[in-house]
Amino acid sequence: MSTYKIGNKVKGIIRAYSAGKLGNTDIAYDNQPYAILKDIDVSLTFEEQTKNSIVEDKNHLIYDHDTLREVTINNVLLTDRVLELLYKNNTEEQLFSKQENYESDEESIIYFNFPSSEVYQVFIYDDEGSLENAFGTYSETSYTALKSNAIYSVYYSYLGEKSFLLDKPDNNYVKLDFEVVGNEDDGTRDMSIHIEKCILRTNKNMYFTTNNSNAIDLRATVIYTGKDYITLK
Repeated sequence: MSTYKIGNKVKGIIRAYSAGKLGNTDIAYDNQPYAILKDIDVSLTFEEQTKNSIVEDKNHLIYDHDTLREVTINNVLLTDRVLELLYKNNTEEQLFSKQENYESDEESIIYFNFPSSEVYQVFIYDDEGSLENAFGTYSETSYTALKSNAIYSVYYSYLGEKSFLLDKPDNNYVKLDFEVVGNEDDGTRDMSIHIEKCILRTNKNMYFTTNNSNAIDLRATVIYTGKDYITLK
């Protein structure tokens, strides 16, 4: 097994393998672009298949055939297109959960700034961390607290616009193209890598950090077609 990392400037294109439905998008043509992946890291893993025919300690026949087995794509931004391709739409409970701090005024009134007219699963904690009140639903814009001029921690949920189940949908065949800025003889050389047919899945990791803002790592299992290639500009 051999793994090769590609350049440090890579842009990827996810294409539909055939016309039909891909994610939530109706695809009209084979090879139609579906999503673009910018500022990614890519590595290719090859399966080594070598067989020798040895007679009296001498090689008489050698069969050496390496095939592309897997493509790893790191640091993929979580766009709608990527999420729709990887996960199922959530049509049931689509709650967006938040925590916010509010300060009661001199009359012990807290004025909320909720994003919707009705919120759910409301829990109100006072400045000592004690639960003061809780509501299954809440549709008022204010609340009379037990303490004045105090900082309250308010937890609540509201209905989001889009939601995805973290479960793999039906497998979809896609094509991958990578634009790579690499080096040849110590000079810059543009390259294009084409993967004819594969299935995308996550590597089970999502990360939400300052360095990797809302990103995911993908793994593409390559279906052998004999049509994967690299082109130099």
